[in-house]
Parts: sequence; C-alpha cells; structure tokens
Amino acid sequence: MKQYDIIVVGTGGATIVADAAQKKGLKVAIIEKGKFGGTCLTRGCIPTKVMVTAANAIQEVEEFKKIGVNVGSATMDWDTVSKRTWHKIDESAGIYDYYNAYDNVDVYRGAASFVSDKVMNIHLNDGSGIEEITAPTIILGTGGYSNVPNVPGLQEAGFLTSESLFGDKFPKQPYKS
Repeated sequence: MKQYDIIVVGTGGATIVADAAQKKGLKVAIIEKGKFGGTCLTRGCIPTKVMVTAANAIQEVEEFKKIGVNVGSATMDWDTVSKRTWHKIDESAGIYDYYNAYDNVDVYRGAASFVSDKVMNIHLNDGSGIEEITAPTIILGTGGYSNVPNVPGLQEAGFLTSESLFGDKFPKQPYKS
C-alpha cells in the first residue's frame, strides 16, 4: 500500500491544499474521477457565466431603445458562444499535467472510496485495477452534483442538470427561451 502525507480527493477548491502540501515537499496523492478543475470550472460557474454574459449583452442592446439609442436587433452567434464555453471548460485539461510534473505528487484518475480508517481504494478509470493508498490527512473536495427530485412526470417532461447541459446534452442551437 502506497503511503502519502496527504490525500486530496477532487481537483476543484481542494487543490489549494494540494498546492500548499506540494510546496512544503510533502508526498501528495490527488484523486479525480472526472474532469480536472472541479464543479465551478467544468460544469458550473465559469461555463454558465460565459453563456450568461452573451445573453445579457443581447438583453442590454434591446434596452437601448428605452434611452433613445436605436440599433439593429441583436443576434447570437451560437457557434462562437459554444466555442468560448467549451474553451473555458477544456482549460482544465492542463491541471493534470501541472500536478503530474511534480516528483512528490501522484495523480490518480479514478473514483476513491474509504475501506478503513485513513485507507482508500481508487478504482482507476482506465479499468486497470484498484490502488490502495493511505495518509494521516485526507481532504474531501468532491464538489457538487445535481440532485434530481422524484417528481411525477419529470422524466417525461425532460430536464437538464449542470452535468448533462455541459455534457452530452449541450445544445447545437440556443434554446428559444
């Protein structure tokens, strides 16, 4: 079993702890099962703000008429907005390389679970097996996930979560409303 000074699960806000530990020369394990960068960067705040900024600009142009400024109708170039959104989401790809470059940091791509006190198993994403690791300090920064309530008719009506919107259900064209 590999031993570390600290284990950090999640690569969002918890990486501030990993950074401090790495700088002190501690042996660090970082575990991430999804995209590196955490909820805010990959499916939350940042990509949402990119899209909202474009929508707000269109709304602002429409409001110009109220103050006597006449301009043509504002339209959205969805391809540009989409590219900007995914560019921000994909910035997280470099986080893996950043941490992997340090000799005192091991980066694991997989899902972690506790098997006993201070001992974790990592089910590696590539299917190559399970790693067992331990540390006296374990930081859990796993981020947030959508909680879909059990509401009658919801499945039939259809819905989006941040995981699906910034995943396989990202629209090819903007929604009408």
